[in-house]
Amino acid sequence: MDKHHHHAGKSSRDILDPERVLQAMGLDKGMSFLDVGAGDGHISLVAARIVDREGDVTAVDVHAPSLALLENEMKDRHISNIDVIEADFTKAMDLKGKRFDRILMANVFHGFVANKELDQVKENCDGLLKRDGLLAIVEFKKDATAGPPREIRISSDRIAALLEPFGFHRIKKEEVGTYHDLTLLKVLEGQ
Repeated sequence: MDKHHHHAGKSSRDILDPERVLQAMGLDKGMSFLDVGAGDGHISLVAARIVDREGDVTAVDVHAPSLALLENEMKDRHISNIDVIEADFTKAMDLKGKRFDRILMANVFHGFVANKELDQVKENCDGLLKRDGLLAIVEFKKDATAGPPREIRISSDRIAALLEPFGFHRIKKEEVGTYHDLTLLKVLEGQ
């Protein structure tokens, strides 16, 4: 049975500052960056500027209309270092051997948990994250006045607990805005 992601197509452009998120996750010039659930690409666009021509950005989302907005903005702003891919991260992903320094999941992880899709998401992360790469998960705070229903929101502690059995270790939790926390994780050596 296909699972539906109820918030597909919704943008957090007005409530989530990409600069703050990307700084908290340590994105830098020359890095490779994967934006999972990129939507209209407001974070990918800023990431493309930060990684510069030496780096690259891949924006993945299941919602084609949102990706079309990103492609139009890329064209208007003459941005060429973003690969836009329409795909479901809960299905097997093959990005032709590409691996990333940083992977971001902003406002999508709670959906993967609610739909019991963590196994495939973890498998994709394993195949796409560089050995010293970091996974950043941004989610709405439990007490935020905006966001998905409170009963499906997920705390940084819960994120860490869910991903620990998969070999991920939380190295940082940081507030990245009025409504959001960022959880930064790495794979423990030997995992």
